[in-house]
Amino acid sequence: MNPNVPAPQEVKNPVFRPSARRRKKNCATSSIRAVIASPLVLAMVTTGIHGWSRNPIYVGMFLVYGGIGIAARSPSTLILTLPLAITIRYGVVAREEAYLEERFGDAYRDYKARVRRWL
Repeated sequence: MNPNVPAPQEVKNPVFRPSARRRKKNCATSSIRAVIASPLVLAMVTTGIHGWSRNPIYVGMFLVYGGIGIAARSPSTLILTLPLAITIRYGVVAREEAYLEERFGDAYRDYKARVRRWL
């Protein structure tokens, strides 16, 4: 083990162990949570591909998903791209943008004004 690399710490997160009451109360959405792997985002990346799109990973995912649908000649895969895009947009991207706006304030708002969300 490299002494310069910190040892992984156990993450105690209630998202993975929802209480029985929460499971009964909201079974459909209790496991759908945005989990931030890093406890703190330290800097914004605004250069390179992030200068063209604020969400290049999701754009790439949609292109791969659509490409698989076309290559497999699967209309159902292509049709399901729309609900996937809506879920990613409102379930993930909205939360990420709210977090980044709170974290970086005016710097992120300026970035949002300059760079489009998708392409």
